[in-house]
Amino acid sequence: MQEDSGFRRLVTWQKLLVAGLLSTSFALILTGVWLDGYFCHNRPKNPSPQEGRVYRTYVCHGGIVYLTRLENVSLEGLTLTALLIFATGAFLGQRWARTSRARGDKQITPSNGNSERPSSGRNQRSKIH
Repeated sequence: MQEDSGFRRLVTWQKLLVAGLLSTSFALILTGVWLDGYFCHNRPKNPSPQEGRVYRTYVCHGGIVYLTRLENVSLEGLTLTALLIFATGAFLGQRWARTSRARGDKQITPSNGNSERPSSGRNQRSKIH
């Protein structure tokens, strides 16, 4: 019998959060690729101090353009932000999946054939004799 992956055992909000983080990171990467191409074709190849285009940036496989501070921070920041969001989503997904497996969320089949989840010990009253 094949064991389920830990991700399948996550609670719905955990799955949505991990999927949302990973999707957001890919959207940011695509936005960065689009900005790279846009700046490659629409920004000057020479510095223009009067416009504030003094930040030398490599785009389009080594092409050089000059960007403003905001454009440069946007282009460089998207990549870093996407990496951090992806790492957060991957870390949380792995941690939660590993935790759900370690907790014993596996189904146990006792000798009488009933399928039950193991009790965590909470919500059980101890009997005093």
